Order: sequence, then C-alpha cells, then structure tokens
Amino acid sequence: MTRVNLHPLLTTQYPAPGVIRYQCAARILNHEQSCCVTFGGLRVDRMVAEQVLRCVRPHAIEAAIEAIENLQSTSDERVHQKALALEQARYEVDRAQRRYDVVDPAQRLVAAALERRWNEALKVQAQMEQELATLKTERPASVTATTKAELLALAEDLPCLWDHPSSSPQIKKRLLRTVLKDILATSEDKTIRLVLHWQGGGSYRTAI
Repeated sequence: MTRVNLHPLLTTQYPAPGVIRYQCAARILNHEQSCCVTFGGLRVDRMVAEQVLRCVRPHAIEAAIEAIENLQSTSDERVHQKALALEQARYEVDRAQRRYDVVDPAQRLVAAALERRWNEALKVQAQMEQELATLKTERPASVTATTKAELLALAEDLPCLWDHPSSSPQIKKRLLRTVLKDILATSEDKTIRLVLHWQGGGSYRTAI
C-alpha cells in the first residue's frame, strides 16, 4: 500500500510534455527492483480535483459552517458547566476556610482534619480553574456573517478558478493538503484502487 502524491514514497514522473505518471520510489532507489505500483496521473489528478471541488461546493460549505456552529454551541455549554463547577469549588474552599478559622487551636486533631479538607478544596478549585481555562482556549472561534458569505462565494467560484489557465499548481496543492489527509493507492490485477482520506474524517473510494 502506497500513499499517493502527499507521501514521498510515491514519486511523480514527467516522461513527456503533458504526461504525468506516479510510481513507487523503490524503482528509483533500485532499478533492478520491480515497481509495486505505477499509473498515469492525468485521470487521477482530475478525479481527485473533482472530489475536492465537490466537497467544497456551497452545500458542503454550509454543512461545515453548521457543524462549526454546533461544535461551538457544545463548547459553550461545556464552558458554562465547568464555570458552575468552579463556582461550587470556590464555595467549598470558603466554607472549609471558615470552619478552620473558628476551630479551637487546642483541638489539634480537629484542626488538622479541617486543614486537610481546606487544602483538598483548594486543589479541586485549582483543577477546576485550569480545566476552565483549557476549555476557553480550545473553544472554536465564531463564524461571522461576513466569513460565511465569503466562504459561500468562494465555493461558487472555485471550479472556475481551479480550471483557469493562470491558477498556479502551488495554490492547488495547498488546497488539496488543506482538504485531504492522504491518498492511498493499491495495484490489483491492473486496477488501481484509490482511497481519499479527508482531514475532517471519512474517506472516498474509487478505482481506475
């Protein structure tokens, strides 16, 4: 099993102008070794581009925005619940301190027990504060109306931009790496099977 394009084990060959071939790097490192997989790149590149453009079309962008908003709503609820837990922890610290302050110092065993409870309450409070700070840091940023409009407009124009003669390969590669985690290729009975793994999870399978 070999990763396509996004993995260095599969190399890109240009045997003639306008011709692309992918093949495993083993053949280059050792010319006597048979190539585990090799295939033409034009059809593969076109197929990958079509799937990427399909995923970023307006409906897909809308679904992504909705998913982000749902994730943010869930995150906000977690932050709220953690804030309530921190408020309770602070109350427990205050109560433990008040109990310790009023105990008779002569009652050493009681004072020691109350001091331990106070320290334990302080530890819980510190833990709650750290967890709340982490949740706030990890909370996804909100998607503004302007950002939504820009994403939807981009999705509408992207197919034309992709096929435009002035669109650079570097921009296309950046988009592919943003959307795709990796591509796996296997060769079986002269059939090349491809599996596209998306960055957000899920996959797409096809054969050429």
